[in-house]
Amino acid sequence: MVQKNTLSCYLLTLLISQFMLTNAQATEILTDIITKPLKGTAAELVFDFKAGNGNIQNSITLTSFSTNGTLSSANPTLQGDVSGNLTSTVTLKNTQPNNEFVQAITLGNYISFIFNATQNVDPSATLQDSFSVYLLDANGHSLFSTTDVSKANSLLSFTIDGTTAGKLDLNSATPQNANSVIWTIGVSSSIFTPTPIPGAFWLFASVVLGFGYRHWRHDRI
Repeated sequence: MVQKNTLSCYLLTLLISQFMLTNAQATEILTDIITKPLKGTAAELVFDFKAGNGNIQNSITLTSFSTNGTLSSANPTLQGDVSGNLTSTVTLKNTQPNNEFVQAITLGNYISFIFNATQNVDPSATLQDSFSVYLLDANGHSLFSTTDVSKANSLLSFTIDGTTAGKLDLNSATPQNANSVIWTIGVSSSIFTPTPIPGAFWLFASVVLGFGYRHWRHDRI
C-alpha cells in the first residue's frame, strides 16, 4: 500500500508542476517613427506577422497608437487572422501563414505605438514567427529603401525566438535617401504571466488525494 500512496502523491506533485509552472512569456516594445520629412504624404502603414513552421500559437498586440497624421476614414485592410483597429487594439495571430494589417494614413510628424509579442517557441521548428513594420506609398511600394537584409525595406523586424527580448532587427533608411525618416525603439518590459489553474485540475487533484487517503486509511485499519 505504501507504493500506491507514494504514487498518488507523485501524481499530484506532477500535476501541480505542470499547471503551476507553465508561464506565458511576452515582450513589450515601444516604437517611435519620426515622419516629419514626409509630412503630408499619402502612405500605408503595414504591420505584418508571418507564421513559422512550428506547431504553437503566438500573437502580436498593438496598443497606444498615436500620430498627428490623419488616418483614412476607410476601414483598414486585414489579411489572415487579424482583428481590431488602431484607435483601440489590433491583434495579429499566427494561425494563418500571412497575417497583415494595413492602415492608410496621411503622414504627420510622428507615429508611435507599442507592440506586445508572446514568446512561445516550438523547438522542432526551423522557421520561427516574425513581425515586421513597413511604410509604403499609396500604391503599396516602399516609400524609401532601408538596410533590411531581406530587401523588403522593413523599418524593423522582430523574430519570436523564445528569449526574453526576442530577436529584434532595427533597420534604417539608406543614406542616399534625401528624405530619410528615422525611428527608434525601446524594450519597455518583459512580462511573465502565470497560467491560471483550471477548475478541472482541482477536481482531478481531489480525486487523486481521495484515492491516496482511502488506501492510507485502509492500511491504518
